Amino acid sequence: ALEAREIRRLGGQVTIGLALPMGERTLIAELPPTRVLEALTLAVGALDVGVWVVDGRGDVLADNLGGNGGTSSANLATLPVVRAALDHTTLPDSFDHEGRRWQAAVARSPLLDWAFVSRMPVGLDNPRIRFAVGVLLLALAASVLVGFLLAPLWAGWMARPIDQLVQRARDVAA
Repeated sequence: ALEAREIRRLGGQVTIGLALPMGERTLIAELPPTRVLEALTLAVGALDVGVWVVDGRGDVLADNLGGNGGTSSANLATLPVVRAALDHTTLPDSFDHEGRRWQAAVARSPLLDWAFVSRMPVGLDNPRIRFAVGVLLLALAASVLVGFLLAPLWAGWMARPIDQLVQRARDVAA
């Protein structure tokens, strides 16, 4: 599939040009990047994951977490995970981008020669992990608080037979 990003002569808008061979004919289409972003947003749904749609040269066609309305003219071909996606090689376990550590997965479209690079932050940058750590710390604090409140009551209950034995010993000694 031949695909090129061009600036449209009328209006100066950036579009994605597609040419798909269909037998003896070729289907030519022009697609604004916002349409790609809309489809991406619909596909991702409520998942807490970022996705780059990257063309065969490493240009970002859409980014559901990015600025610029989700469209970008960035080229990420030098980023190890994108390079691996474009070269059809094994992805690195994690990668650094914009000061954060990420894990990634890739799905490829051979027809369009696009790669869909999903990414999720690693460690405490990940909202799910941060939430789980928060819940664990809250549970620990609650159990310590309950322990401090119940310890005197439990100690009194455990000491009651010894106190009774001491009292009887005093009565016998007196």
